[in-house]
Amino acid sequence: MQILIFALASIFFGHLFTNILIAGSQQKKLMLALIATAIINIIANIIFIPIYSYTGAAIVSVVTELFVVVTTILLVLHYTPYKFKSIKLPFILLSGSVMILLHFTLPFTPFITAGTSLIIYAILLFTFRVIERDDIMQILPKKA
Repeated sequence: MQILIFALASIFFGHLFTNILIAGSQQKKLMLALIATAIINIIANIIFIPIYSYTGAAIVSVVTELFVVVTTILLVLHYTPYKFKSIKLPFILLSGSVMILLHFTLPFTPFITAGTSLIIYAILLFTFRVIERDDIMQILPKKA
């Protein structure tokens, strides 16, 4: 599970860029990339699971998800007009790094550790103005 947590972050970004490709009508290119990823994943699992057991499977999952992220980013950059605004990226990475550090060092139960890490992450995102009050207000349901 400690290895697979990194796959979760990759899945988030992979899903984001996958949706950008779908919105940009690039489903065929996306499908080719995902088929290639599936083939690589199957081959890597066949190689690494007999040697490293579930640890190998977890690492292959993380690498596969990272491959999806890199591939979809490249497709987005090449085939869509979407441009990245990376001005807040250092603050996002710093906040995420603090969250990961806390997650692996806090001496609480897993549930309390995860909750505490998540709260600190959210506080840092607000502190660095990565997420602002208006952003939250846009996703909350409107009152009738």
